[in-house]
Amino acid sequence: MSQAVLIPATINLVEKTASYLKAEDKDYSNNIVVFPGKRPSHFLRKILGEKEKDNFIPPRIFSMDEFINFLYREKLDINQKPLETIDAAAFLFDIQLKTAQRLGKDSFITPDTFLPVGLKIYRDIEECYIEKVSQQAIKTIDTLAGEEIPPQTLKSLSALSYFYDEFYKKVEKEGYSTRAVRYRVVSQRINEVILTDFNKIILAGFFALTSSEKDLLARLRSKKNTLFIFQQGPGIDQKLKDLVIKPDIIKEETGIKNKTGVKPAIGLEPDIHFYKSPDTHGQVFALSQIIKEQLDQGRVLDENKVIVLPASESLFPLIAHSLPLLQAQNIPYNISMGYPVNRTPIFGFLNSLMNLITSMDKDQVYVPDYLKFVLHPHTKNIYFDKRADITRIIFHTIEEILSKKRSRGFLSLKEIEDNPEIFKEIIRRLSETVPNIDLDEIKKHLKNIHQQTIGQFLTFKNTGDFADQVTKVLTFVHNNSTAGMHPYFTPFLESFLEAVHLIATSRMRQVEFKTKTGYFNLLKRYIMTRRIPFQGTPLKGLQVLGFLETRNLKFNEVFIFDVNEEVIPNTQREDTLLPYKARKELGLPTYRDRENLVNYYLDLLINSADKVHLFFVEKDKRTRSRFIEKLLWRKQKKDKQITDKDYIKSIQYMVKLTNPDPLSVGKTEDMVTYLKDRVYSATSLDTYLRCPLQFYYKYVLGLEEKKEITGDIQRMDIGILVHWILKDYFEARKGRPLTKKDLDLEEIDRISHERLKADYGDNLSGPAYLLSQQVKRRMKEFITDYQLPLIAKEPITILELEYEIDLTLGPFKLTGKIDRIEKRGNKTVIIDYKTSGNNNYLKLNWKKLDLQDRLSWPEAVKTVQLGFYLLLYSKVSGQKIEQINPLFLLLGKAGLSPLESVEVPLFAQADAKYIRTHYEIIKTIILKLMEEIVDPKYVFSPTLRKKDHCPLCPFTRICGTQWIKR
Repeated sequence: MSQAVLIPATINLVEKTASYLKAEDKDYSNNIVVFPGKRPSHFLRKILGEKEKDNFIPPRIFSMDEFINFLYREKLDINQKPLETIDAAAFLFDIQLKTAQRLGKDSFITPDTFLPVGLKIYRDIEECYIEKVSQQAIKTIDTLAGEEIPPQTLKSLSALSYFYDEFYKKVEKEGYSTRAVRYRVVSQRINEVILTDFNKIILAGFFALTSSEKDLLARLRSKKNTLFIFQQGPGIDQKLKDLVIKPDIIKEETGIKNKTGVKPAIGLEPDIHFYKSPDTHGQVFALSQIIKEQLDQGRVLDENKVIVLPASESLFPLIAHSLPLLQAQNIPYNISMGYPVNRTPIFGFLNSLMNLITSMDKDQVYVPDYLKFVLHPHTKNIYFDKRADITRIIFHTIEEILSKKRSRGFLSLKEIEDNPEIFKEIIRRLSETVPNIDLDEIKKHLKNIHQQTIGQFLTFKNTGDFADQVTKVLTFVHNNSTAGMHPYFTPFLESFLEAVHLIATSRMRQVEFKTKTGYFNLLKRYIMTRRIPFQGTPLKGLQVLGFLETRNLKFNEVFIFDVNEEVIPNTQREDTLLPYKARKELGLPTYRDRENLVNYYLDLLINSADKVHLFFVEKDKRTRSRFIEKLLWRKQKKDKQITDKDYIKSIQYMVKLTNPDPLSVGKTEDMVTYLKDRVYSATSLDTYLRCPLQFYYKYVLGLEEKKEITGDIQRMDIGILVHWILKDYFEARKGRPLTKKDLDLEEIDRISHERLKADYGDNLSGPAYLLSQQVKRRMKEFITDYQLPLIAKEPITILELEYEIDLTLGPFKLTGKIDRIEKRGNKTVIIDYKTSGNNNYLKLNWKKLDLQDRLSWPEAVKTVQLGFYLLLYSKVSGQKIEQINPLFLLLGKAGLSPLESVEVPLFAQADAKYIRTHYEIIKTIILKLMEEIVDPKYVFSPTLRKKDHCPLCPFTRICGTQWIKR
């Protein structure tokens, strides 16, 4: 028999391999089987078990990497320690620092900046070494390429040739071996290996081979006990030609019978279905529907069916939506694929901690980053006396208290740990569910969490110490929180700790960074290279595999996700320092070789199946794969169809594009009783005037928008700050006429500084610093451009500041706080400060206002505030309406003079009759609004002016009006 056979795609490669194995008394151990990857070994053992129907000794089954390591260590007896990737980067970094011609000059002189480019260098030189490229070939690549190469690229190639030479010298000197070294040594010394004690050596299912592998196969051909099994697919003929192998061709009818005893049908094409979706979840929902239908029909979903995930992003949507259908019926499934470590919640937890540390100002934490960290599920679910809910209450209380004081962007941990307001509220909340709660124990618990997480990351001796601290933090979370209850936390943690351990024991462990950011960047960049192997029950139930995990395997029904051009094949070029032309001339794999590899194994996977479901996304820049196009074109030619629309099923969501109006809310008797008893302010009446439904949410249900600390200064915070500065400044000047001497610029600057310090802390930086400069400048302008010209015009006496009034008017209770009341000549002026410079939302449009037309009120009356204050003050002071002038003072105007541009009075005329008439109108509106509120026949209805009111409303998601834009 020939030493090579070529079998059709429809024949099961693993079953065919099994047919060549011979056992002595159920002992197959004198056989070696080598596949490209690891998964076929599970299937081969299963096939042999079904054949023997008894215990047996399996053959030695290897992936190609495992086979090389077996020959290198056991047969050639070479015991060099495998070099980890992080150590390879350390070797290269050492070479980088010692060479006069550094790559990137001074751009990569710290380990964290060098690591990304170091990993590229390592990949490139390993490829060159396994492909047996000489250093001289890399040096003369500009000549080999036959075309001009940019000078900068040429410098990189020159550096690469230097790294290539020095690196492998260092590897050998230090007693290590890399993957490429082991392949190259084995391929060169395979003739020294004694393999005659094995009855059969089978290498099955190979397609793309490196130069070292080609040499290995060429030398193995001389051994009579060697058999190569290839499988027919696109490009295999050229591969065999390159290997100078002429295999025996196995015809289709000689295929092994399947489980039913029926031979595979000859020439029967698989039944292929195409599904177009707008996103990943659409693919998952479509698959879920197929699975549900099959389960309803009583069909078996076992290891003969596979879900292929070329993109790892699709895994957890699949776990969340499709696989629970199997769990509900206790049907097993197996997940075997790699998942990026940097996509796990553990990395998210550590990343939030690192961001917190990076943003610290000396011993003060940046409050937004602090809250993000403590509200991460792994932090806020740390146990207190075996209860996680207590810690959640603690941190959510801290969030609420700090959110009320958004002006403080930075706080020390001690300020948080010793804040009496925080712990008073924590105790109040806990006392409802936890009897005899101990305040000191709560404080101790909070301090311990800070110390075991943030405290561990404040100082590092070196990279090894940093890695140890990472391990301590993650171990603390594992041992003291609910994180371990998550089904995937333990495998995630194990993979993460393995990566951290490699850093801790690597050649970089003694490296010291000048800043903590260096340690963090090193960890982040290394973690991005790591993947978590999902390992399930290999041969039980529906299979969920990555694309390369399907190599050499045959399934009856195949579901493939993300058959998109950027995924299958991945059209991104290689992440390499070598340009395409150089790679081609050096004989290194290019993106075209990767496409050929994908094309070959995808073709085998599809054509060996009975039924295939191909899912792809079409949206924005995502397009279906060229392999989809090829299969569709084949169908069109066969059916003589011009278009492909009849072959593709579009997955669409049931989306209602209509946006129904929010429903009105009626009033119950209890509600009316409550409304009659509540106290009304100008703000509450303005809310009701804009939108009665918003009034219901805010003042009846008591809902409020969650306050978040973003680090940005909010307009409301500025307004509060300015109000207090002006109150502090003018408090000592009340009750007497203001003089020019009273208006002291140094004093208002001092008061502004003290108030800013109280609100924002001693060390102003970033937005707080800019705000302090802006506020101080504006307060001085207020004195020089507004207050001084005003007292020069007429005598002014300040009567009240932040004046609170509570009043009962008929059945209604009213309240208000007036910013400033002063005497100007014989007039009393009510002033309300506005930090805005826009008066459009403040003026009353008397021309549009029709007292008899209720619908005209919201458009004409933007606010009842000045009228409301006038009503309150006139009642408590006994002054006539004509003697009082309410106005808004626009402190946000670009310039604070002339007076007419910054003062917005309630009444446009000073005529007494005009004032009295218009006051009665606004008073009537105020009273009627309150009467409406307490009247059961008036429901809380949505606003009629949605474009004006809804975009600024905090309750749009409740109403379903978040789609409305101005």
